[in-house]
Amino acid sequence: MEGPPGQTMGVPLLAGTSQPAPDMRILAQSGELYVRQSLDFIEAFCPICEIRNHYGIYSNEQAKQSMQFFMAAHEDSECCCRIFCNPRHTLRVNVGMPLVGVGGAKVPPLDIPIMSVDRPFTWCCSTATVNDAAGRPIATLDEECISLISVCPVQTTVKTPQDEPMFTVTGPSLCWMVWCMPWPCRDPFVFTFTRPSGEVAGEVQNIPTGCCRMMCSNADDYLVKFTEQLAPHERAVLLGTVFYLDYLYFQAKTQQNGQQQ
Repeated sequence: MEGPPGQTMGVPLLAGTSQPAPDMRILAQSGELYVRQSLDFIEAFCPICEIRNHYGIYSNEQAKQSMQFFMAAHEDSECCCRIFCNPRHTLRVNVGMPLVGVGGAKVPPLDIPIMSVDRPFTWCCSTATVNDAAGRPIATLDEECISLISVCPVQTTVKTPQDEPMFTVTGPSLCWMVWCMPWPCRDPFVFTFTRPSGEVAGEVQNIPTGCCRMMCSNADDYLVKFTEQLAPHERAVLLGTVFYLDYLYFQAKTQQNGQQQ
């Protein structure tokens, strides 16, 4: 039984072939993932320039050091939105794999789609949707109003497409992140994922990247830790939350600091 072009019974196919593409089960291969935003020198030397973000995703610390990509992610957004509405502009982050193992400093193209994250423009509390490779929603992320109070821990609620609770994501307070963000010697900012039962399902860490990188750019590094019990689609939600958090709290740092202080 065949579906629309590019799919068989709803399963995404490799472009130009009848071979099924890897799905989110590929995320079950590792207990943790490293996400590194590509450093762009245009943004480093031109503060008003905002280009699309690109991220390398690595299966372990050794792969990150040798720049052997496991997956990659690329932002898709309009130029005017990035310049005038940053960091809350409308965007999509597409996540996928190269056809063959790729190394080097340049983030590779996405030959095999795995998932995506959609985030609309918002004036206040941010929201986002994590989708599978076929574009079907698997979770929604909604920033809680308490996160806007600078002394309170930031909090995001993750729900299934059926509006059932999946996780609560809790991180440091805004004032703490604003105060400590520029310092290379700081500890990682930790965002914890907790099930409705109270069980911890994993965490995302924003990791200091060194003096030069932190002072000259908005590029960040993240560590995603999974528990063994997490299903592939839940792992995809944790990975997708990285990009949600990155744009919400860590992009346009200078601009955000001025607004939040």
